[in-house]
Amino acid sequence: MAALTNTDEEVPVVTGSFKNERIKSTLIFTIASVLLIGFIGVALGTVITRTVQYHVLETYMLSTITQVGAVVTAHVDEDDFKTPFSGTRYDEFNAHVHEALDGSNIEQVNLWSPSRTLLFSTMKDDIGITVEEDTLWSRLDSGQATVF
Repeated sequence: MAALTNTDEEVPVVTGSFKNERIKSTLIFTIASVLLIGFIGVALGTVITRTVQYHVLETYMLSTITQVGAVVTAHVDEDDFKTPFSGTRYDEFNAHVHEALDGSNIEQVNLWSPSRTLLFSTMKDDIGITVEEDTLWSRLDSGQATVF
């Protein structure tokens, strides 16, 4: 059996500081990772929510425009494009338009003649105005929904 001898060599000793530093680094990395993932999740959730809201609003708007277009197609004939709506004709068509708009957020419906005269509007005082071509097309192209 070999005898154990006592040597004067220094044996490296692992102290608790190395272990504490490793735990501290791991903890900082974990917290930073969780915060980063949380931030990315909130940002992604916001983008997805806004995209879905925009899509739902766009679908709703197009559906309402289609309904109004159907009312115009069903209740306007060629003779209606000759003179602005007034009296009973205005009241009848206005009732159809308001029925189609019930519950929608559309603020105004206008029906223009080929000569740029406003034949019908849910804003009755505007009926009969004539606008220059540039003005009319700038209104139609300004992002307002339009049915032709």
